[in-house]
Amino acid sequence: MKKYFSVGEAARAVHTTSETLRHYDRIGLVKPSRKDEWTNYRYYTEQDIVRLNTVRALQMMDLSLQEIKKVLDYDDLEKIVSFLARAEQKADEKIAALQYSKSKIQAAKADYEQNICLCWNSSPTVYSLSAPGVSAKVSS
Repeated sequence: MKKYFSVGEAARAVHTTSETLRHYDRIGLVKPSRKDEWTNYRYYTEQDIVRLNTVRALQMMDLSLQEIKKVLDYDDLEKIVSFLARAEQKADEKIAALQYSKSKIQAAKADYEQNICLCWNSSPTVYSLSAPGVSAKVSS
């Protein structure tokens, strides 16, 4: 016997909202495995949750819901696996680009921090106010 999850339980499992799952059902992206005819309550299986997690992962790859629907509508599992392999490669490329950007930011930050230290270590000129609007040099 299959275990069924309510729309709220399924939404929590994939870190989204119940309304999002209802939207996915309306547009045919992820249909619940069971829908009560009397109450219209939606019930999801573990396989549905895997599909929902796939949708969430593909959204993070900046795919539109229409594009995701096309991928999930493939009737050939090899096509899905091939697509996911390409998506994984794109994710690795994005990670590499972000790591490169992070290293450049860290280098710039280190340069600025070094300049701050140089400024603080040199003996700055100190001024003292002797009268309103008039400054007198105290040390240099």
